[in-house]
Amino acid sequence: MSSFKMLRIYLGESDKYKNKNLYEYILNLAKEHNLKGATVIRGIAGFGSNSYIHTTNILRLSEDLPIIIEIIDEENKIFSFLEIIKTFFKEGTIVLLDIEKSYHFPILAKDIMIKKVISVEENENLNSILNLILKNKVKFLPVIKDKTLQGVITGKDILEKIDLKLKINLTYEDLNKEIQYMVEKQKLSLTAKDLMQRKVKVGYPQWKLDKILHFMFENKIKRLPIVNSNFELLGLITRTDILSYLAHYTSPKSSLNLSLKSGTTAKELATLDLPTFSPEEKIEKAIADILKSPLKMGVCLNEKKEIKGVVFDSDLIKYFIDDSSNLLNRLKNIFGSLDKEKYLKDIMRTDFISVLPEENLGTIIHIFKDKGIKRLIVMDEEKKFQGVVERDNILNKLL
Repeated sequence: MSSFKMLRIYLGESDKYKNKNLYEYILNLAKEHNLKGATVIRGIAGFGSNSYIHTTNILRLSEDLPIIIEIIDEENKIFSFLEIIKTFFKEGTIVLLDIEKSYHFPILAKDIMIKKVISVEENENLNSILNLILKNKVKFLPVIKDKTLQGVITGKDILEKIDLKLKINLTYEDLNKEIQYMVEKQKLSLTAKDLMQRKVKVGYPQWKLDKILHFMFENKIKRLPIVNSNFELLGLITRTDILSYLAHYTSPKSSLNLSLKSGTTAKELATLDLPTFSPEEKIEKAIADILKSPLKMGVCLNEKKEIKGVVFDSDLIKYFIDDSSNLLNRLKNIFGSLDKEKYLKDIMRTDFISVLPEENLGTIIHIFKDKGIKRLIVMDEEKKFQGVVERDNILNKLL
């Protein structure tokens, strides 16, 4: 996490630079460099090393009163700004102070959004779009015309437009070949304009974080393009961006100053709405419960209710792919008899990441960001299972 600094500058009220008041020049310069905050304070009384005592008393009104400028931002940005000031600041005092940055509302969309968004023009062809998606590993591609947002493209849109008939037993290589075949043979003329969804939910740079969260959850969207009044694309916000922002601007070992409905510890945030099994449970008997679970996962416990491992739906898929060259036939065997019985202990993950029930929200957010995970196991010091914290549930708590 970046540390924060306060840059405090002492100068005289009459100090000038480029025929302007020096304090006004510095204030405007801070704004131009997008520093987070700056305040100019006019002193009641004071003195410097080269002056007499100055005061606002009417008899001494002609004296040069002290001006204090306070600027707060991340350490690296403050140091960069300080180097600029040094080029023209010849007389006065500059002080650097360490500060503890607290997280407070309002946080605006413009603070959170990613500004460098990968996008395409509406006349871009399908082949170029596919290459862009694969190269940059993106799942969401805004379509623009003269900087104005026209629509968005997702992987689902592409598959639907090229009429790709997915087979359940396709390997990754075969899937790539089939996509390439369809693109080259039938759909070379498709453009971004043909592929895109035109009805796009958007947000605006001045939206506050609570409004962004409500809007994303009410509309069940994971990504929110940010536009101005002319519908020009300014940035993009994802749920991961929101958590990353919270993690970046808060201490991992301190409580966040957020208006949560309830719950600031792992135990309070955790859900128990998922199936539990013995590690000796047969895989085919556990599949239905895992797939019906809202979290698409199950937890393996021993007789003492100690957690031994976790199983995700992706582990089941991997098991069937690895165990048979024909996934469809293997799935059919679930309802019959398997050639070789296998148990959850054969596929469960034992290297899961966990936290203690009393762990605070700040630490939890940092774990989600640093580890790139969506679900976090909660267990006590005796390894007794206490629940699972889901990444999106943290965002729900902000609503």
